[in-house]
Amino acid sequence: MKTFKVTDPTVAATLQRAAKTIKQANGMFAAAKKMAEAGKAALADWLKTERETDLETLAIGELISIEGVALIEIGKMNKFDEAKFQLAQPETHAQFKRDVAVKKFKPLV
Repeated sequence: MKTFKVTDPTVAATLQRAAKTIKQANGMFAAAKKMAEAGKAALADWLKTERETDLETLAIGELISIEGVALIEIGKMNKFDEAKFQLAQPETHAQFKRDVAVKKFKPLV
């Protein structure tokens, strides 16, 4: 771990403000994500109880429209099963596997 000391007080204040902004944004993002999930759950529950439509059983490509409220599209996400690929073709997996750097900012203020 590398630790750096900030000697200039104005730069230190600017960096602390930036860290506080990240902290606030992370909190707002988490709250917004929870709110969005609650909204989706409310729509899915209404469809299930009032219209006898279970979103979990719909096929890929189906569209559900709640007039004036929401449009729900059942799409697909391509997921790569890396574990099975590694078992099936270990040489190819080793040849093309790359570590990708991910930056995580954790405010300390």
